[in-house]
Amino acid sequence: MSIAARLGLPKDIVTRAAEYKSQFGSHEMEEVLSDLNEQLRKASERERVLKKELDETRRMRGQLEKEKKQFNEKRKQILAKAQADAESMKRSLRVEGGKRLSSN
Repeated sequence: MSIAARLGLPKDIVTRAAEYKSQFGSHEMEEVLSDLNEQLRKASERERVLKKELDETRRMRGQLEKEKKQFNEKRKQILAKAQADAESMKRSLRVEGGKRLSSN
């Protein structure tokens, strides 16, 4: 504590620090620091896991967007083909109907 006083810290802060030190022995402070370090380690691990999950979620979202775009393109192609086939059938039926009428 004398170092803190020599560095110019106010006397009341130095006195309070000395009281805390005598109140919570160094063993208890080591336990507190150890607990804090363990909490920090666990928080860092949770952060690592969450970042990994976020990356995977972003990758999957990109893949789904790509598949959605492909699906919509395929759907448009199928609808266009169905419409063209329907028009072709209508023309064939008109021609067939016209031939039957003229042959009667």
